[in-house]
Amino acid sequence: NSRSDNPFHLYLTGLKRDSKTYAECQRQCPGFENYLIDVNELMHHQLFKSDIIVYLTPDSPNVLQTLDPNKVYIIGGLVDENLDTGMTYKSAQELHIETARLPVDLYMNKTNPGAHCVMPINHVMNILLDIHGGHTWPDVFSKYLPQRKGFVLKPDFTVEVSGESSK
Repeated sequence: NSRSDNPFHLYLTGLKRDSKTYAECQRQCPGFENYLIDVNELMHHQLFKSDIIVYLTPDSPNVLQTLDPNKVYIIGGLVDENLDTGMTYKSAQELHIETARLPVDLYMNKTNPGAHCVMPINHVMNILLDIHGGHTWPDVFSKYLPQRKGFVLKPDFTVEVSGESSK
């Protein structure tokens, strides 16, 4: 985020400084305390009004097309990807929070029937940063959902490569 030309204001919510998770963040990320992040013990729905929150979840029926600068986007949490699907969607619905999913299925085909679209938080963050910076969905999905993971760009879309368009 700090290297981005157009960084986001980031919050880590529900994170206690004396927790094992916080200690692991410090261990895994040297200088974590100096990151451009607000760490808060309160949860997202306690910090922000529910009408400005959009919880990003692959289970949402709503497709994210653009980023609204007046909204707060929840990327998710440090969870095991093998947990029951729908967990984040159900949580958002219980809190009456708007949900959306990234438009992966609009721009990408699965070449591997077993391919799943559970993305690491850093990939989602990079995708959103690139979209926020003016890149297109096909560009960012081609970059962060590589063919080796079972995703290829649909034939109707092109990717910008150094100012050139390629299919």
